[in-house]
Amino acid sequence: MEKRWQFGSPDEGLMEALSAQLHISPVLAQVLDNRGIADVRAGDHFLHDTLADMADPFLMKGMENAVIRLEQAITEKQRIVIYGDYDVDGITSTSLVYSVLRDLGASPQFYIPERESEGYGLNEGALEQLSRQADLLITVDCGISSHDLVQQFSPVLDMIITDHHEPPEQ
Repeated sequence: MEKRWQFGSPDEGLMEALSAQLHISPVLAQVLDNRGIADVRAGDHFLHDTLADMADPFLMKGMENAVIRLEQAITEKQRIVIYGDYDVDGITSTSLVYSVLRDLGASPQFYIPERESEGYGLNEGALEQLSRQADLLITVDCGISSHDLVQQFSPVLDMIITDHHEPPEQ
């Protein structure tokens, strides 16, 4: 089967405005247009946000408890394992969390499941192994839909689930 790229029609006026007013190349202006950036203000917001522009992270469910548990693990030099997914956002997230935890004084380890044999997300065999190697498990890019596994292992392993996917009912 032959595949063909299909390109949308760029908004030439918008791209010219973005390029001129944001002092960016026409190529970057087209990327913004392709991403649904519809005006200069939105483009500036996308390109130049600061930490002050971010939403309050404590609006996320469980954030206060997660911060308290993480502070405890770092202070008490507990064993922390970051469980990431094998895709690009999972590996990137694992690297970022690993670096931040190291900068905060922890000595984290990480676990990336093998794609073919373990598949996507948390798996029982890995959690069984990691429950003997960690005091705290932090998931990145996975875990939100693994309610039963989290419940099964929560008596023996504290877990902080971070995932950008939509949560199911449980």
